[in-house]
Amino acid sequence: MDINIEEIRVIIKKKERGEFYFRNRGKQEDGFVLFTEGRVQYTRKGHAPIFLKSGDLVLLKRGDEYEFFSSGPCTYITAAFFFSPDSEEAQSQLPPVLSAPKEVQNKIEEAEAVRQLRRWDHSIATRILLLETYRELLRRTRSGVGPAEKIVAAAKEYLHLHFKENFSTAQIAAHCGVSPSHLRAVFGKETGMSITEFRNLLRINTAKEMLTSNLFTVRQTAEALGYCDVYYFSKSFRQVTGIAPARFRNRETDT
Repeated sequence: MDINIEEIRVIIKKKERGEFYFRNRGKQEDGFVLFTEGRVQYTRKGHAPIFLKSGDLVLLKRGDEYEFFSSGPCTYITAAFFFSPDSEEAQSQLPPVLSAPKEVQNKIEEAEAVRQLRRWDHSIATRILLLETYRELLRRTRSGVGPAEKIVAAAKEYLHLHFKENFSTAQIAAHCGVSPSHLRAVFGKETGMSITEFRNLLRINTAKEMLTSNLFTVRQTAEALGYCDVYYFSKSFRQVTGIAPARFRNRETDT
């Protein structure tokens, strides 16, 4: 069981200097996006948003519907290509999002650099590097998920279920089966943010949907999401989005 690439359309490094939003209603090729700087929200159709950091790799398939959003600058390497039909089983074993090992990040950066050189052998060299990248990902996936990733996955599961509630780090740690200090250390290292920051991003994402619906006032939204007062909610909302919630609500509902 192996994976093979038939044709590479593009692999390029991009830098977004301000707020960044991209939506794909149906990807035409296979591919990936490796984020190298910044924090980005990734939403795949039918799934809860995931908040990405530097080193996170999104693996994309033909037909995927998804969007990326960043309130600030970010840098990433994106690629589009076609897997051969007999690669489907191997491709299905890979998770849609993962924290890329440094070895994999280096391979992707090298593949992008080789592609841009436009030498006579750049297509073959790029294809070899991308195949090595995917085979390394398959090897690591088949050997099992590491303990740190399992802890963070369990913590994220808890946060997605309870982000509107008030809870302590000890409660999440008990759910994950580790100590609070270990959870904080592992979560910070794997996600690039604290548990509080991650929960706040979940709250703000939901707040945006509530405000856009025009069914909730700013105060009702703050109360529904567990904020102690409207002022703190407004401050948190502005820090993440760069705009006050009342202004966001009026802007979105007037368009």
